[in-house]
Amino acid sequence: MLYPVKILVLGVRRNNQHTLAVVIAIRKLRRITVRNKIAVIGSGTVGLVVAGCLAAAGYKTTCIDPSPDKVARLNRAQMPTNEPGLADLIANALSKGLLRFEANLPAAVSQCDVIFLGVDLPDRDGNLMVDDLCAAASSIGRAMNNYKIIINKGTVPVGTARALEQVIRESQQARNTAYPFDVIANPDFLREGSALQDFRRPRQVIFGVTNARAAKIMRLLYRYYEWPQAPLIVTNPETAEMIKLASNAFMDIKNAFISEISSLCEIMGADIAQLTRGIGMDDCVGPHSLKPGHGESCFPRDARTLARQAREAGRPLKLVEAAIAVQGKQSNLA
Repeated sequence: MLYPVKILVLGVRRNNQHTLAVVIAIRKLRRITVRNKIAVIGSGTVGLVVAGCLAAAGYKTTCIDPSPDKVARLNRAQMPTNEPGLADLIANALSKGLLRFEANLPAAVSQCDVIFLGVDLPDRDGNLMVDDLCAAASSIGRAMNNYKIIINKGTVPVGTARALEQVIRESQQARNTAYPFDVIANPDFLREGSALQDFRRPRQVIFGVTNARAAKIMRLLYRYYEWPQAPLIVTNPETAEMIKLASNAFMDIKNAFISEISSLCEIMGADIAQLTRGIGMDDCVGPHSLKPGHGESCFPRDARTLARQAREAGRPLKLVEAAIAVQGKQSNLA
């Protein structure tokens, strides 16, 4: 994370001064402590898990939601989700003063150097709508007062990180400022029911960055977790975003396959539970996600998003589209 904001060069506008501000910030990274402040925009499951886990690691964390009523409930540790362990984690962080919820986004952003985006995106006809995410980015641009690092945790269409960069840049231009910043794609791989464990001990870690500085900050930010044991990929934002979409689309393909096999088992008199156990013993297949149905609720949505982007790019993904059709057919049969 970054050193407290007071040591940064504030209010600069010339390019060489911007560079100086970043250099000073990076030099102070060697003395990062948990005293530094983090903002998390969004209080859905992803935002709450990120905020709770970072607060539990000792970071002073502010989680932002635009609804004052929801903020009041969250400050009483009343959770909108039943994710195991999350309510206790949040309550403990609140009691220690390491976590707070508020509705004032500009105030929180101006006080923090690291900003996580955990905004839930609605799905409309296979399109992940990024309007709320862009609105948050615009607010960040208007509230910037020094170098910021903005980390998107959500599943988004490929190209979103670059789009957010442009939104922040235009938002700053509107107020005649040009503070430096980095936007990073750091998609979550949180599973329903084990989100806390997945954040603390992830199966994979993806940093989508545009420079070595941002990658270094990310490594330092997460150094309090057992992430060194997890495979780490440092790549560009587009690849990071595609990894998450492709991963969820592939899981949807597996679910579609086993759903069709389940229907066939009913007709042929085969036991689907023993079948999935049997083929899951093969290391080339694996036992995970061999369950009829849609699996994680985000899989079909993300498969549709990937299929749409591929078709718009002139490279339709026939297998993904077939899986989507199968899942729709199975839903109609249920």
